[in-house]
Amino acid sequence: MKQSRLFFVKRVAIPVLLTSLLWVSVQASPVPGILHFQGRVTTNGVPFNGTGQFKFALVTTNSGPVTLWSHDGSSAVGGEPTGAVALSIARGLYSIGLGDTSVSGMTQAISPSIFTNSSVWLRVWFDDGVHGSELLVPDERIGAVAYALVASTVPDGSISAKQLGLDALRADRIQGIVSPVNLPADVAFKSLDLLSLSNQLVQSFTSSLQDLKTSLLDPSNHVASGEIPGITVASPDPADIQLQGRGFLPFYQLPAPDWIAGSTIGEPDPRFDFGGVWTGDSFLVWGGNLGGVNNYSGQGASYSPVTDAWTPVGDTDSPNPRARPMVAWTGSDFIVWGGYNQTGYLGSGGIYRPSSGQWHATSSTNAPTERDRAVAGWTGSRFLIWGGRNSHGRQSTGALYDPATDVWSPLLSDNQPDARYSAASVFTPNRVFIWGGATVASSGPGTGAILSLDGSGFPTSWSAMSTAGAPGARVGHSAVWTGTKLLIWGGQNSSSTPLGDGGCYDPVANSWTALSLSNAPSARGYHSAVWTGTEMVVFGGQSGSTTLGNGAAYDPVLGRWRPLVNGGQPQSRTGSLGVWTSKELLVFGGTSSGTPINALQRVVPSSPWTLYRKP
Repeated sequence: MKQSRLFFVKRVAIPVLLTSLLWVSVQASPVPGILHFQGRVTTNGVPFNGTGQFKFALVTTNSGPVTLWSHDGSSAVGGEPTGAVALSIARGLYSIGLGDTSVSGMTQAISPSIFTNSSVWLRVWFDDGVHGSELLVPDERIGAVAYALVASTVPDGSISAKQLGLDALRADRIQGIVSPVNLPADVAFKSLDLLSLSNQLVQSFTSSLQDLKTSLLDPSNHVASGEIPGITVASPDPADIQLQGRGFLPFYQLPAPDWIAGSTIGEPDPRFDFGGVWTGDSFLVWGGNLGGVNNYSGQGASYSPVTDAWTPVGDTDSPNPRARPMVAWTGSDFIVWGGYNQTGYLGSGGIYRPSSGQWHATSSTNAPTERDRAVAGWTGSRFLIWGGRNSHGRQSTGALYDPATDVWSPLLSDNQPDARYSAASVFTPNRVFIWGGATVASSGPGTGAILSLDGSGFPTSWSAMSTAGAPGARVGHSAVWTGTKLLIWGGQNSSSTPLGDGGCYDPVANSWTALSLSNAPSARGYHSAVWTGTEMVVFGGQSGSTTLGNGAAYDPVLGRWRPLVNGGQPQSRTGSLGVWTSKELLVFGGTSSGTPINALQRVVPSSPWTLYRKP
């Protein structure tokens, strides 16, 4: 089952009034027949990664299905086009300019006349290379932005200087539009985009509104230099040198969203060393250590951020209570295996299907030896276990489990990394990255390996990661995948000293670069870390005897950190689990000053925005 979510990206970062004026400016250069959008596609509930084949059509159903446009001009009566456009997809997200004929396979520009129809819908087909081409549902209705393409049809002279005088653009005339109560909480503006757009706006006026030409070019006002008096822009920098250098003055700051406490009704008991996954619509947690002596959990629950509600995980035929289980989400099932309880290390497991609320045990035939703190994850077709530790020490063996056949098979061992436990790992569609952990070598650079996967998610070969420039050896660190690079940060060394550094690994170049230390968060280990699509967000952790309740976000493109300044009293915690929902960070469990906690909290980890105005 493939699903798609399409949303149009509004890069306009100035008040809505100014945006609308830009769209209705008359004549001048023609509007390009390109409509920009982004979408999201999943296969069996899992965000797709790789290259997908897309087909696009704009249709109307005013008098039955009618194709108004398709990417190659071959669609008729709303049917599937013949050709396809290949697009790269990362974490299910893709983007394209519809009608951009510079894109391979996109041969048809979009005619503005299409939007003389009152109802226009985008229809998309997708082929993941396995299941064939399928229509994504539902069709997406085109909103008002696209209808700006017909702005050139506005008759000359119908909009006068009186209607669009400069005085109409002054900030005091648009005060209500830029006031905080009318701006969304998740505003994400970039000052450079704003300055560029401001200049584009001026250029549009000067070329389109001939009766304003004299005023616009009058050197006595600021329009001639590229900015309109009263124009408002936004920046994440409260002391933006670029904006202030051009005469903009700050006048209001939009605070970052607060942390919000999740519902406590049905919330699992306080715990640490538990397993958890994001299923695509809920945060499922299970097992763990409840504190005290031999006090382990065999229960769990799933949290929906949409409904702010917990749903218990069924316990009929569930695995034995345990801490530190290895877990994974297959797209439909939650797999649990291994871990530790009062009987020792475990080599058993189970599979839970939320849709039915049923558990069934995993086969013990050819299962790997019992262990905890191993690398574990879903390859796309198999549950993979590697490394870890048991009563015999560090492990370097692994296994694959196929839930469809309930069969275990050994993991290839040629060129595998040294035995270790508590390594950080990241599973991507074609590779598994394993780095750091407790190995025999406790000093010097950390080591790691890459396990390559074929198109069906089956391992094909091991290869070593370069150690040149790699961060030092550590445990309790985090690892996230940006879509092209691996980010490692924090942890503690063999002397239990917290670390505040990290590295960025480029698998194409097989090379490391150090992460910036400027404004980096304080050194810590056993923290939560997630990738938001643009930043690595780090929160909580342990620094010596101190449990932390703060964090920071790292932008690998800009190479800089920013502190999280979200209010709402975030709970200090270490050993917690954090997941990214595609919109916000959810954090659950762990310990605070040695005491187990539950306390699910959530936050949109954006920065405050400062509004600037041109006097």
